[in-house]
Amino acid sequence: MNLFPAKRTTPLPGGYMGKILRVDLTTGTLKDENLPEEPILKKFVGGQALALYILMNELSLDATPFGPENIVVMMTGPLTGNGFTPGGTKMTAVYLSPLTNTTLGRGATSGYWGTYLKAAGYDGIILTGASPKPVYLYIKDGKPELRDAAQVWGIGTRDTEDRLREIVGNRDARVLCIGPAGENMNRAAMLANDYNHFAAHSGGAVLGSKKLKAIVVSGTLRPSYRDKAKLADAGARWRSVLQQHDVKKKKTKYGHGDAWGALNNLNWRSTDIQPAHIKGFDQNDVVLRPCFQCARMCPWDAKLGEGEFKGTVVHFNAGGEWLDTFFNLGIKGNAVLYLAEKINNLGIECSHFSCGAGVAFEAWEKGLL
Repeated sequence: MNLFPAKRTTPLPGGYMGKILRVDLTTGTLKDENLPEEPILKKFVGGQALALYILMNELSLDATPFGPENIVVMMTGPLTGNGFTPGGTKMTAVYLSPLTNTTLGRGATSGYWGTYLKAAGYDGIILTGASPKPVYLYIKDGKPELRDAAQVWGIGTRDTEDRLREIVGNRDARVLCIGPAGENMNRAAMLANDYNHFAAHSGGAVLGSKKLKAIVVSGTLRPSYRDKAKLADAGARWRSVLQQHDVKKKKTKYGHGDAWGALNNLNWRSTDIQPAHIKGFDQNDVVLRPCFQCARMCPWDAKLGEGEFKGTVVHFNAGGEWLDTFFNLGIKGNAVLYLAEKINNLGIECSHFSCGAGVAFEAWEKGLL
């Protein structure tokens, strides 16, 4: 079954760019594919659903997670980057998971990268094969190319973003990358983008097996919409609801998780979080870093204002990687934020690290190690 028509026979719905980029990393071949016809788009829309549909139609039953036959499908949706409604930022990546070897893996991320992928001319990317050397993919205004990644192979996610923006000569370009964990095919490796955002669940290891360090996107292209006025009105109503909530207080306090007994501690042996656990949080300089056109303002940066790591700048999203994971190791105060930042820079999912380390800590305490 050919999902990608050579020429469309049904109209392209609003919100789509209409193209998927197919990248064969083994041969270095780049090919534009048309999006599936309208009935498939109506059924699966985009994002995770369409990505999984494509993957399940193309992935060989004999595929292995780190073999060149594994496929990564990255998809946005019709609301991604629309500019009218908050929350239209997502990109979802799917693949055969190295965590199980037999089931599909999925990681989703927000920020700006998905928006800029569409501005670069594409709704999604299909990655096949494996490169013989480290490379990165650069897409600008519908023109993709594979480039040598020797200059950034081996460095962390933060420096990779900065260096690649310098190399392509565009400080506004957006970078999705892996860190040293992904390069070494650590099964806890994730994808990182826009400093504050991460697509978890082993996708970084799959890109590492394909020697793909990063995907850099930029452009000025925009999708068309059938009724911008209605879309803008829906966005305005959505924002009016969000503006009723104070989102900054949660950055310096425990939040609802503590009241619910939902914050794990000491390798899940306790949910007791004491004031010492957040010592110094109220002295940090917090700056909110909202995703594209979103009033929710979940991501945030902080300059640590207290403790041994005073002056360090850390970057997080709305997930609890800095909170519910490193408290699990019994670590307290700004050391939690410092360690989580280091783990993110390596390209490792914090919950994988802290849960694994938590088992090791408890085993050591009990004389099992």
